[in-house]
This record gives sequence, C-alpha cells and structure tokens, in this order.
Amino acid sequence: KLDITGAGKYNRYSEEMKALNLSYLNSTTVDEHTPYLFVFNTSPKAGTEEQGKGVMGDMLRNKQFGYLFLPGNNDPGQVAAHELGHGVFHLNHTFDTQYKLQVGNLPSNLMDYSG
Repeated sequence: KLDITGAGKYNRYSEEMKALNLSYLNSTTVDEHTPYLFVFNTSPKAGTEEQGKGVMGDMLRNKQFGYLFLPGNNDPGQVAAHELGHGVFHLNHTFDTQYKLQVGNLPSNLMDYSG
C-alpha cells in the first residue's frame, strides 16, 4: 500500500510517493510536459487503514505524478480526469473554502464528489 499520509493537506508528496516518483524517473525517459498516473489494486495507507479506504485518487495541484486506487472505484476514468484536473489544470475542489460550497453541492462538476 502506498502511504499518502499528509500529501493532499500541504500539496506535497509523502516520502513513499517521492520514492516511487524517483524510482520511475530513474527507470525510464520521462517527458517533463506529460502527466503520469500510477494505478494501484490496493487502497492507499492514509494515516489509518480506515482513512485510506475511501481514497480513489490523489494528484497534487500543478504536479506531474498522480495515483489511482481501484478498490471501491466504480469509474476510474472519471477519477483519472478529476486527478488530472488537479495536476495539469491546477483546479481545486468545488468545496474548498474559497468557494463556500459543501461536498455534493455540484455533483455534476468534475471537481466535486457525487456525495
């Protein structure tokens, strides 16, 4: 399980995310303008086992590497698009504090959660 503890909160990679990214960078030619998504068949570790269960993806804003987690993920394409919205287009969630909306207020918006 990839440990993503604290990654999204401060828009920085966890130590395991950094190690995975570096390993990939060292193993192949990487285009600096291309986003990369690592896909996992396990839920991530995010503090506790319970906290990681609902996480389906993670990509930091304005970053090149993102992560998809398949358990409980019924629409990996939508989750990939959502994560790329963060990484490539620097988008926030619709419910981030500056918008004063709640999770699920705009369920058809890619950057919201359907609740």
